[in-house]
Amino acid sequence: VRLDRTNDAFHTLHRLARLFLRRDWQSTAGGHAEGFALLFPMNDLFEKFISRRLQHALGAGRVALQHPRYLIADEGGGDLFQLRPDAVIDAPGGAIVLDTKWKRLDGADRKRGVEQEDVYQLLTYATAWKAKRLILLYPWHRGLQPQGIERRWRVAANGCPFDVATVDVGRPREVVETLRAIVAPKP
Repeated sequence: VRLDRTNDAFHTLHRLARLFLRRDWQSTAGGHAEGFALLFPMNDLFEKFISRRLQHALGAGRVALQHPRYLIADEGGGDLFQLRPDAVIDAPGGAIVLDTKWKRLDGADRKRGVEQEDVYQLLTYATAWKAKRLILLYPWHRGLQPQGIERRWRVAANGCPFDVATVDVGRPREVVETLRAIVAPKP
């Protein structure tokens, strides 16, 4: 392949392809070689992965994804501040609201490292959907309990169950069964 100014747009892609085909890699040490970076929006990828697995686990008819059913406010007929939980699950007795977070939990922390803003967000969804249960779902890592429900709390104001759960994305074949167990835990 001859690279010149007529195919300048492909020069970087060509160098990256050669790197892969040679099974070579970049290091952080100094040198004269040009480097590449591949960045992925992990929040979005995790959310999409869980959404699809959740629909597979429970059936697409039971799971509404990114459902913009409610607004915090509207102005002159226009939408303002839409509420979009990652998943609203139709369950006996009421909705289960599930939101994914691509964040690292801290198994040694009393709050598990769950951020206050994420709790506020989930409580807003719970109010709008009159949810019977809330789930914040995180990726599993060593240092946590086995994947599944990591911690169970209750919302003090109304007693609504509030679970912090994890799935091991490194074991994608187990995710469907883990999601089933999280959504419908055995007593």
